[in-house]
Amino acid sequence: MKNKKIKLAMSFKVLSIICLLSIFSLNFDITQASVQDNQISQATKSIDRTDWKWSPTEVISTDSTSNSYYPSLATDSNGNVHIAWQDHTDYAGAGTDIDIFYKRWNRSTFSWTPTEVVSTESTDDSGAVSLAVDSIGN
Repeated sequence: MKNKKIKLAMSFKVLSIICLLSIFSLNFDITQASVQDNQISQATKSIDRTDWKWSPTEVISTDSTSNSYYPSLATDSNGNVHIAWQDHTDYAGAGTDIDIFYKRWNRSTFSWTPTEVVSTESTDDSGAVSLAVDSIGN
C-alpha cells in the first residue's frame, strides 16, 4: 500500500513538472510571436503608402487569338514582373498545339516586352507553367 502511494506521488510530481514546462514553453512561444508581430508592425508603419494606387485592368496576352490559361507570375529584385502562361494561339509560327508564352513588365520603362513563345521546340502540348527568378534576375 505504501509503495502505491509513493508511485502515485512521484507520478503526480512528474506530471506537474511536465505541465509547468509546457506552460513555460507556450508562454515563451506567445511572447516570441508577439515580439515578431510588433517588429513587422513597426516595419510596415515606416513604408509610405500614400501614393499606392490600383492600376486599371490590363490585358497582357494582346497577341492571343485563342484561349490563354494558367498564368504564373514572378518579380525580380528590380521590380520587373515576369509572366508566363499556356496558350492555344498560333503565334509566330507556334502551331495550334498548346504553347508557353512569356512577357516581362519593365519597371524602368513602365511597359511590357513583346510576347515570346518559350516552347518553340515542342511539337505537342506544353503546360504546367511555373516561374521563378533568381537573385540576379534570371
